[in-house]
Amino acid sequence: MTAALATVLVPVQAPAPGLDACLAALERSLPDGAPVLVVDEGSTDPRLGLLAQGWCERTRLGARYLRRDRPWGLPATVAAAFDDVVEGDIVLLRPDAEVTAGW
Repeated sequence: MTAALATVLVPVQAPAPGLDACLAALERSLPDGAPVLVVDEGSTDPRLGLLAQGWCERTRLGARYLRRDRPWGLPATVAAAFDDVVEGDIVLLRPDAEVTAGW
């Protein structure tokens, strides 16, 4: 029996200068279909949403993009995102983190 992978939760808000590198590192280090949830905290910068949503649509991972309608702050955004994860464990990852193989 294979254990299910944890969902990687990446809360983002503008500016997010490391987000490109973070998402690229997830792409390199996770297996196909691995669950990733990118949550926009209600940023007023439309470029952030285009970047995050575009990546979620293109990646081979099981990524989803959620955008909050207004800034909630990190604790409230993360708490709400936890509710969007149906089952299993969650790994909270900063949007400037660059994970490596085997993390």
